[in-house]
Amino acid sequence: MSELALCTDIEQAVWGEGVVPTHMLRAITSMGGLAVGAFDGAQLVGFAFGFMGRKDGRLLHHSHVLAVLPAWRGRGIGAAIKREQARLCLEQGLDTMTWTFDPLRARNAHLNLERLGVTVSTYEPEYYGVMTDAQNGQLASDRLLAEWDLTGPQPRWRGDAAGLPRALVAVGDAPGVPDLSLGAEVLHVAVPADLDRLLASAAELAAEWRLAVRTVLVHYLGNGWRATGFSAGGYILQAGPRDL
Repeated sequence: MSELALCTDIEQAVWGEGVVPTHMLRAITSMGGLAVGAFDGAQLVGFAFGFMGRKDGRLLHHSHVLAVLPAWRGRGIGAAIKREQARLCLEQGLDTMTWTFDPLRARNAHLNLERLGVTVSTYEPEYYGVMTDAQNGQLASDRLLAEWDLTGPQPRWRGDAAGLPRALVAVGDAPGVPDLSLGAEVLHVAVPADLDRLLASAAELAAEWRLAVRTVLVHYLGNGWRATGFSAGGYILQAGPRDL
């Protein structure tokens, strides 16, 4: 309990409020859920929390929270926590992990798609309804569902993103006009380089990005493309095995 209680400090630092109460962390981890922490001595500097779930008839692990204290970011701690979480999932006989993330957060997208190797085929508009915390309070709570196959590396597209057809481009700090007419096997979808900077200085542009990225990803993911990479400031979408 004493270690689980330290998670509250990180939640306050990242979101400005508690996300998962300590008593819920205790109850769920007692029944097979996982809490994984990174420590510097006695200080907890990052943690992840998740629980067993079921999707399409398969048991999996759903990771609900991952947070690293701001001063400790950029050191690979988040990726290390996720990999330890994955190891524990495999010990439980689970070969898939899922979690949600904000499609406009480029750093998270790069970590998930490039460093961990997840794929994304589901866009959920306003997944959490109205949120008021420091990370989400100004935007609709749209989320992408990351799906991580823990059995080994999955095939990835490794071409030059510079030459890909653009379904959405950045025009300065603003999004361009979404192009929903593309039929290429591989597409690129831009996102803002720094969402927090936009929220602090030009919240109206952040809202424009939310709607533009939602329009593009709902369309293409809903028609069989999936995100398999993040490069050149945006998502790499690959078409599935279907008629275009």
